[in-house]
Amino acid sequence: MTSPHNIVQQAQALDAAGKAPQAAAMLGRALARTPRDPVLLSAMAHVLASQGDLTRARYHARLAVEAAGSDAPAAVAAVLALLRCEDLHQAARVLETAPALPPAASERFMTAALTAGAPSLAERVGAAAMSKPGADPRLTAGLSLAYASALLALGRPEDAYACAVRAADSTGHAALLQHAAVLSNYCEEDPARVRAVHDAFARSVELTVARDRRPVPVLDPRPDRPLRIGLLSGDFREHSVMWFLRAFLECRDRARSSLVCFSTQHAPDAATELVRARCDAMHNITGQHPAAARDLIVRERVDVLVDLSGHSSGSSPHLLALRAAPVQATMIGYPATTGLSTVDVRVVDTQTDPVGAESFASERLARLDPCFLCYTPREHAPDPTPRPADAPVVFASFNALMKHTLRTLAMWGRVLSAVPAARLVMKSKSLGDSGARETCLARLRVAGIDPGRVDLLPWAPNPADHMLAYQGVDIALDTFPYHGTTTTCEALFMGVPVVSRVGRAHASRVGLSLLGQVGLADLACDSDDAFVHAAAALALDAPRRAGLRSTLRARLLSSPLCDGPGHTRRLEEVLRKEWSRACASEQPL
Repeated sequence: MTSPHNIVQQAQALDAAGKAPQAAAMLGRALARTPRDPVLLSAMAHVLASQGDLTRARYHARLAVEAAGSDAPAAVAAVLALLRCEDLHQAARVLETAPALPPAASERFMTAALTAGAPSLAERVGAAAMSKPGADPRLTAGLSLAYASALLALGRPEDAYACAVRAADSTGHAALLQHAAVLSNYCEEDPARVRAVHDAFARSVELTVARDRRPVPVLDPRPDRPLRIGLLSGDFREHSVMWFLRAFLECRDRARSSLVCFSTQHAPDAATELVRARCDAMHNITGQHPAAARDLIVRERVDVLVDLSGHSSGSSPHLLALRAAPVQATMIGYPATTGLSTVDVRVVDTQTDPVGAESFASERLARLDPCFLCYTPREHAPDPTPRPADAPVVFASFNALMKHTLRTLAMWGRVLSAVPAARLVMKSKSLGDSGARETCLARLRVAGIDPGRVDLLPWAPNPADHMLAYQGVDIALDTFPYHGTTTTCEALFMGVPVVSRVGRAHASRVGLSLLGQVGLADLACDSDDAFVHAAAALALDAPRRAGLRSTLRARLLSSPLCDGPGHTRRLEEVLRKEWSRACASEQPL
């Protein structure tokens, strides 16, 4: 008799070949003989889910859980079947009550839960798994990484950072070192500490690829010839990066450069097609080995490779560490140094990185004044409308919940105390999760904010609805130490002034740069007290708020922040200067 394992393999092959009905029939015959086999039941759940029959799929997955009992491998298969059926709550219950399950099962669940927008479930399962006897961080690096991600999505950045640092120190695991670097932007105000965490990760990457790194010579060292520019990103899609890349795509001098894009995440949408239409070639390198991706970029004869991700999702540190082009730059998508010695230049401005900030970056700093960013507003956004004169002042933050540190909430609490009739609106994707809402409310209480004065709104998937939400806001409050960027630009475009607390690191100085472009530098404050005073004073100044609401959009559109041609010419000059530097170098890169 054919074993259940062989039957499952055959059924999986049929399912992968698009023959799900035949796979279900094969599994059905096997289950008729052994109806309580957990492996067969789990496989049937997978196949039914692939057909879209989630009701029957969940039924078989739950039978698989019952049949698995204390059999850990079978329980893992059942949990994965539940995840395939989008039955997150049942999967969580199994994971929490099955001590024999390996960490990998909890990790896979947490990843699925985060993808599904259920960070509280991910955190609950992670907490249970991390507390089990023998949960050695050195053996559960992936679990620690997923747990830190869940804490961050819940709006507990301090706890997430502590978890990642603790696990990274215990394991030296590269992914945890990178995650600790990313999280330092949310919690560290000292730019020297931010750099130290990034350098630690970069060193681990460069040691890994040292044997495979090869020089990339300047093949045609003419400083003024047309350049072959490469863009490297995981965000050639509907993403914040696109709002700051579009001007370059549309305004670059095609006679002076050609453009080839390398995408590190495969999730194409209308924005992807916009990029494709405005470049000369586009390659999807998702999942490619860094050396293979490097060889492709070299074959494309890229002169200047511009990274748009840094260490954010879709990043390519190993590829950059191998060096794929004579000049490598980074800009837009990440608020800190890469730490990599092979990234030559980082595009900033004098406000985000004043003189003296060189010691906080491994790259040379190219100050693209007056602003390192150029914003292209959303099309078809509603016009700003006047706020009712007798309505209470509404403060708001539409930043991701992960930026809401206790320091930030404490400042907001002081603002609300200074303006007793005011309300606060918080809007974030994570707030669609009930557990995230409860966590947020608890943190608000710790900060001295009455939850009765706060409205928590989930993210609006429709861009028009998202922009429309600004119609009910008077003043936006920035987060600290990781400022908003897209959210600040959107608020200004909708006539909503933003109050920002300025720090020392790049991430905590972006608000200063953006607000300065529209004449609101007085709302970029250098202390907590100044932040509270500026927000309260603006709340009490109805004429100024009304004037800003009617003029901010025009001021933004006419400012350097929306000057696509001017910004693009300045950026092209920076890239040309770096290319000339490479041509003049007598040493191979």
